[in-house]
Amino acid sequence: MLLETVFIGIVTAYLHKKVKFYLIKKKKWDNAIMNGAEPFFIDNKSKTGILLLHGFTSTPQEVKGIGEYLAKKGLTIYAPLLTGHGTHIFDLATTKRQDWEKSTIKAFNRLKKKAENIFVIGSSMGGNLAIKLANQKKVKGLILLGTPMFFKSELTKKIMLKGMSLFKNFVKKKHDKRAKRAIKKKVHYMHVPIKALKELAKVIQESEDLLPNTKVPALVMQSATDQILTNENAELIYNRLGSKIKEKEFIPDSYHVFCLDKNKEIAFKKINEFIKKISSLKHQ
Repeated sequence: MLLETVFIGIVTAYLHKKVKFYLIKKKKWDNAIMNGAEPFFIDNKSKTGILLLHGFTSTPQEVKGIGEYLAKKGLTIYAPLLTGHGTHIFDLATTKRQDWEKSTIKAFNRLKKKAENIFVIGSSMGGNLAIKLANQKKVKGLILLGTPMFFKSELTKKIMLKGMSLFKNFVKKKHDKRAKRAIKKKVHYMHVPIKALKELAKVIQESEDLLPNTKVPALVMQSATDQILTNENAELIYNRLGSKIKEKEFIPDSYHVFCLDKNKEIAFKKINEFIKKISSLKHQ
C-alpha cells in the first residue's frame, strides 16, 4: 500500500510538471529585454573586431567591462544577446543549443562586415560556443574565460539534477558567500530551466570533442579560485587544444566570471596583450 501511494505521488508530480511546462510554451509573456541586458556594438573602424559571447543564463552586461576596455584600445566590439537570454526565464526554457549557436553565427557575420580579423572571446558557456564557432568560421584568435568542460562534484550534481527533473522545470541558483560580491553586479536570470541545463551539457560535450580540431591561437583563462571549476578544467582545455600557439592564465582570488570581480584589470591587460601579439603575426 505504501509503495503504491509513493508511486502514485511520483507519477502525479511528474504529470504536474509536464502540464506546467506545456502551459509555459503556450503562454504569452513579456519578453522585452531586461534593463542592462542589451547587446552593444562599438564601431571604431578597426580591422580587428572582437566578438564577445556571454555565458549561460547571463547577458552582454557580464562582458561589458572587457568590451569597453578593448574599445578604448581602438578595436571594434560586438556583444550580442544570445537567444533565450536577457528577457524572461520562459524564453530560455523553450530554446535549444542550436538557437544559441545561430546567435553566434549571426553575430559573427554582422561583425565581419565591419572588421577583417575577428577574435572571439567567450565567457563561461560563451567559451564553449566560441570553440564551436572557431570550427565553423575563420577567426584570428580564441579567448576562453572560465569555459567549462566539467564541474566540481559533477557526478553528484548530475544525480541530483536527474531527480529534480522528474518534478521541477526550474531550479534556483545558489552561490557561496565569496561569489555574492560579484553576483550583485550581474544582470542575469536567478533561476535555471532544467531543460536548458540539458542543452548546456550537450554544448559542453560537443565543444570538448572539437578541441583537438581547434587550431587557431588560443588563450585559456580561469579563476584560480573558481567556485564551480577546478584548475584541472583549464588544464584539460589547454592540453587538448590543437593550437600551435596557446597560452594559459589563472586569475587570482576571483569569482567564476572574473571579468566582473576585483582582479578584472589583470585579465583585461592579459587579453589585450594576447590580441596585440597575435595581430602582429603576419602568417596566421
